[in-house]
Amino acid sequence: EAIGSVGSTGMPSSFFEHTVAEFVERQEKSPRDILVRRALERSTMLSADVTAAADPHFPDVDSTGNEARLHRGVAASKYTGGTSKGGASDCGPEFIAEIRRIMAEEGVAWQMAELGKMEKGGGGTISQYMARFGMKVLDMGTPMWNMHAPWEIVSKFDAWSTYRAYSAYLRAK
Repeated sequence: EAIGSVGSTGMPSSFFEHTVAEFVERQEKSPRDILVRRALERSTMLSADVTAAADPHFPDVDSTGNEARLHRGVAASKYTGGTSKGGASDCGPEFIAEIRRIMAEEGVAWQMAELGKMEKGGGGTISQYMARFGMKVLDMGTPMWNMHAPWEIVSKFDAWSTYRAYSAYLRAK
């Protein structure tokens, strides 16, 4: 997935959908397509990927006031994508409310954030490929400086908060 979700095992391929179909067939003894579609549509997901943190060395690419900050917890992004939300996924408010409730109940430090200033930053995750099934998806990951560079920097507290957030979500499901 790190090369852009391409190829026969990337999220836009049929690999994931076929894998879910295998699970449904083994449980239901019937490979009916509608059961696979219903299973995918009733699913939820935290798209676990790092997110860009505000870097004081490059303030011109931050969405002032909306970017993730180091040492404030795991970061959730309602939508992701580059070039003004192009190729993006937009999470519905009901699922965000569910995640907020889970984080509050578990005492997990978290923050809402955008992935950079419009037309300057951005990036994508696999959330858009899962959302096409009707799945509820929220991008949530560790804020990071210098993503994909030789010297990536994360806060130990943020990494721990990410672990706690994923664990709380899985326990709630």
